[in-house]
Amino acid sequence: MYIKKSILYSVCLLIFIDAVSSGLIIPILPSLFINKKHGFVITNLYFSREFLYGLSFVIFSVSNIFGMPILGYMADKYGKGKIILYGLICIILTNILCVISILKGSILMFLFCRLLMGFLTGTYSAGMAMISDLSKNSEDRMSNFKFANIASLCGILFGPGLSVFINQDNSTNPFIVPFVIVAILSILNLVILCFNLRRIEMNIFDLLFNFKTPPSKIQHTENITSIIKYSLTYILENKSTRRLFVSFFFLQFALGIYVQSLSLLLITAFLYTPQTIGVLMIVNSIVTIVSMYILQPFITRYCKYISQTRISLGLISLLFILYAIYSIYASHDLEEYKIFSLITLLLANIFLPFITLGFTNLFANSVDKFAQGRVMGGYGQIASLATIISGLISGKILSVNFSIVIVLSCVALIISYVLLKSYLFHNCTIRKYIC
Repeated sequence: MYIKKSILYSVCLLIFIDAVSSGLIIPILPSLFINKKHGFVITNLYFSREFLYGLSFVIFSVSNIFGMPILGYMADKYGKGKIILYGLICIILTNILCVISILKGSILMFLFCRLLMGFLTGTYSAGMAMISDLSKNSEDRMSNFKFANIASLCGILFGPGLSVFINQDNSTNPFIVPFVIVAILSILNLVILCFNLRRIEMNIFDLLFNFKTPPSKIQHTENITSIIKYSLTYILENKSTRRLFVSFFFLQFALGIYVQSLSLLLITAFLYTPQTIGVLMIVNSIVTIVSMYILQPFITRYCKYISQTRISLGLISLLFILYAIYSIYASHDLEEYKIFSLITLLLANIFLPFITLGFTNLFANSVDKFAQGRVMGGYGQIASLATIISGLISGKILSVNFSIVIVLSCVALIISYVLLKSYLFHNCTIRKYIC
C-alpha cells in the first residue's frame, strides 16, 4: 500500500510539473519574442514577431491533441510505467533544447520544442491511467483522482507566479531559468519513479528496453500508421463511450468559452486590474479545493458519484440559464450585474469538482484495465479540442456581445446534460450505480 501511494504521488508530481511547465512560460513568452537583447533573433523570416508568438501557442495545443491519444494508446500497449518514464526523459531533453534555442536565439528550434512539449503532455493520459490502475474501486479511484486534480491546480497557480519572480533575475539570460527548473523537477521525479516502479514491476533495464506487448484482451495494432489512426479515432469508434465523449466535449466547450471570455469582461465592464483578476482566480481556486476535499466527501455519504455528476451538471446548467436571462436584460455596467456574475463564478467553482471528477471516473469505469490509457487519452484529446475551438470563436463573439457567450455556454451545458442522461440510461452497467 505504501509503495502504491508513493507511485500515486510521483504521478501527481508529473501532472504538477506539466501544469507548472505550461504556466511558467506564459509570462515570459511575450518577452522572448519582443526582447531584442535576450529574446529570439528573427531575421530573413516572412512572419512578424506577433504571428510567431501566436503560433507558439497554436502548435502546442494542436500537438497536444495528437499526444494525448497516441501516448495513451502506447501506455496500454507497452505499459504505463514505461511510457511515463520515457515521457519524463523526453521532457528533460526538450527543456534542455529550449535552453539551447534561447541561448542561440533560434526561433525555429524553439517552435520545434513547443511542438514536442505539446505532444509530451500526453504523458498525462498515461499518468491518469496508472492512477486508475492503482485504485481498488470507484470510491478509491474518485479519491485518487482528486490528488491529480489538486496537483494540476497547484501547478497552474504556482507556475505563472514563479515565472514572474524569475524574470526579475539579473542573470545572463533570465529566460532560460524556468526551463532549467522544469528539467530539474523532471529529473527528480524520474529518479523517484524509477525507484518505486522497480519495487513493484521489474528492473529498470526491462522497464525501459523490453518492448514485449503485455497480455491483453484487446487486439493491438502493430503498424505505426494504424496505431496513430486507431488512437486518434478511438473516441469516435468506441460505441460504448461515444455519447459520454460528446457530452464531455460540450461541457469543456461551455467552460472554455466562458473562462476565456471572463477576463475581458472583468477588465472592460468591471474595470478590474490584472492583479485583481489574479487574486480573484486564486480565491476561486481555493473554493474549488474546499469543494473537492470537504464538500464532496460529505455529499458522498448520501449520494453516489454518478448522481453527484448528473445533479451537479443539471444545477450548473440551471445556473447558466438564469445568468443568460439576466445578462440579456440587465446592463453590464450595473453593480448588481457585477455581483451576480461573481456569485455565478463562485457557485460554478463549487459544482465543477463534482462534475470533472465524476466524468473522469465515468471514463475510467467505462472500459477495462487494458484500455485505461486510450480512454484517458481520448479524455485529454476532447478537452484540448474543445479548448481550441472555444478559443477560436470566443474573440469573434466577444466583439459582438458578452451575453452571447453566456447563452452559448448555457446551450452547450444543456446539451452536455441531455447526452449524459442518455448515456447513463443506455448503459446498464453504469445505471445500476445511480442512487
